[in-house]
Amino acid sequence: MKIHRYLLSAFLLGLLALTALFALNWRYYHDLPIFLYASLLIDKFHAVPYRDLYEVNLPGTYAAAWIIGFLTGYAESAVRILDYILVAVLIGLGGLWMRKLNLWAGVMGGVAWGLMYFGQGPTAMMQREYLMLIAVLCGLAAYTNIPAGRPFWRLFLTGLFLGMAATIKPQGFIGILPVALIEWQASRSESDPAQKKIRAAAFGRALLWLGIGFLAPAAGVFLYLVAVGALPQFLEIIFRYLPLFAQMNMYHQAVSGVRRWYSLILDFVKLGGYGIWIAPALWGAHHLLHSPDVAPEKKRHGMLLLWSAVAFSIYPAFSGQFFPQHWFLFAFLLFQAAFLSLAVKADSRSTLLRLAPAVLVTVASLTLVRPDTLDNLWLLAVKHELPAANNPKEGRVDEIAAYLETHLRPGDTVQPVDWVGGAVHAMLKARV
Repeated sequence: MKIHRYLLSAFLLGLLALTALFALNWRYYHDLPIFLYASLLIDKFHAVPYRDLYEVNLPGTYAAAWIIGFLTGYAESAVRILDYILVAVLIGLGGLWMRKLNLWAGVMGGVAWGLMYFGQGPTAMMQREYLMLIAVLCGLAAYTNIPAGRPFWRLFLTGLFLGMAATIKPQGFIGILPVALIEWQASRSESDPAQKKIRAAAFGRALLWLGIGFLAPAAGVFLYLVAVGALPQFLEIIFRYLPLFAQMNMYHQAVSGVRRWYSLILDFVKLGGYGIWIAPALWGAHHLLHSPDVAPEKKRHGMLLLWSAVAFSIYPAFSGQFFPQHWFLFAFLLFQAAFLSLAVKADSRSTLLRLAPAVLVTVASLTLVRPDTLDNLWLLAVKHELPAANNPKEGRVDEIAAYLETHLRPGDTVQPVDWVGGAVHAMLKARV
C-alpha cells in the first residue's frame, strides 16, 4: 500500500504541475471580474456598496476582492500568480488541519482538489467558494491544532474564521455545525453524573465562545454598513432580493412547492459529479472509527472531517443552485476522506479488499484530468507552446473595452445592461 501511495503521489503532483502550467495564460473570467470591478469602484472611486452601486453579494466578497485587487493591481498576469500562490496555500492548509490525523491524506486531498480546480477552466477562477475555503480550512486548522487546554482561543478563532466564510455567502454558517456537534459528542462521553455536569457546563461555554467568534465578523459588517449609511439598502437586498433569488434554480427559473423540492433532490443526489469518491471516503472513515489502535482524539478528528463533508454537501441546496463551484468545499473534504482510506490500516485478510480503496482512489483521481491534457502535452512537446489565453465571452469583452477606451470622455459614466455577459468585465478592463 505504501508503494501505491508513493506512486499515486508522484503521479498526481506531476499532473497538477502540468495542469497548472497549462493554465498560465488564463484571463480572469465570468464572476471574478464582476467582484473586482465592484472592489475597484470602492477602492479607487470611494463608492459605498449597496448605497452607491447596486450589488447583491455580501460585504465579505468585496473585502476579499479588494485584497486581491490591492495585491495584484487588478492585472490579469498578477492575478494568475496570486491564484497559484493561493492554491498552494490551500494545499498547505489542508495538510495543517489534517496534520494530527494523517498529513499525507490532508495534503493529497488538497492536490486532488487543485487538479479539479484547474481542470474546470477559467470560469472557476477565485470563485467565492474558493475564497470561503481558505477561511474554512483556517477554522478547522485552529480547532485541531490549538491545544484543548486553551479552549477560549481554540473555539473563538475557529468561530472567527468560519464567521468570515459566512460573510462571503450566508449559507457558509453550516460550517460551524460539525464543530458544535463534535463538542456535544465530547460532552456526552462521560458516564459519571458529576463529570456529566462538568462536561455540560464546558459544552455551554464552548458554544458561547464559538458563537462569539462566529458573530464577530457579522458584527463588524453591521458596524461598517451603519457607519457608511448603507444599512437600509443592504437590508432591502436581504429581505427582498434574496428570498426571490432563493426560489431560482441553476437555470435561472423560478420554482416553488413540490417542483422545487423535486429539483433540489434531483440535483443534490448528483453530488456535483463526485459520487465516485464516496466509497473510498466511507471506507477510510469506517476503518478509522472502528480501529482499536486509533486514539479517541483521532477518531473525533475523523468524525469532524466526515461531518464537515456532509455539511458542505448540503451547502449548495440552500441557494438551490448547483453550479460546479458550489461543490468546492465539499469536494476538498471528500477528497481528503478518500485519501484517508489509503492511510488507515484495514484488518482484512482478503488481498482484493485491501487493494479496493487504492483502485477506487486511482480511478476517481483520473476523472479529474482535463480532457485536453494530451492535446496540451503534444502542443508543449512538439511546438514548445502553452495553450493560448481564453477569449472572454467570445471577444465581446475586448470589443466593448476597446470602444470604451476610445469613446469615453472625462466625467462620462457607463451603465451596464447585463451582469455576466461581458459588459462589467469590459468596464474593468477599460479602467485597469
